[in-house]
This record gives sequence, structure tokens and C-alpha cells, in this order.
Amino acid sequence: ELAKSLFTKAAMEGHGTAQLFLGRMYLRGEGGPKDNKKAYYWLSIAATQEPGDAELLLNRARERLSGQEIDEVDAEVARFQPS
Repeated sequence: ELAKSLFTKAAMEGHGTAQLFLGRMYLRGEGGPKDNKKAYYWLSIAATQEPGDAELLLNRARERLSGQEIDEVDAEVARFQPS
């Protein structure tokens, strides 16, 4: 839980590696329950900075969501601004 909290803070600040790790944690259910939408969100953002590392995990998260969920998250990703 502490790692997830620290990764969340760094991810919100725009750190690509933290975004990647946070997305992976949500995808795998590490530090809390699995959340495919949050995994897809953070991995989508990470893919802009860490494309090679994030793409495989991003595809896994995408496979677990409906088209509507993907559209919703993509809209949220488009609004992301580091704090």
C-alpha cells in the first residue's frame, strides 16, 4: 500500500516510470484489488513516455475492457495534466 501511495504521487507529477509501475500494480492487483480501468489509464499515460515497456501491459489491460470503457478512459487520459 505504501508503494502504491508513493507511485500515485509520482505518477500524478508526471513521472513515466511511476505511471508504468502504478498501472502494472492495478493490472495485477498488487497493493489492493485489481482495477483494469485504472490500469489502462495509467498505462496509457505511461506509454507516451515509456512506450516499449508500457505497450504489452497496456494491451493486456485493453483486452479486459469494453469499447465504451476504453472510450471513457481515453477521454480521461486526454485531460491528464501533471500536478
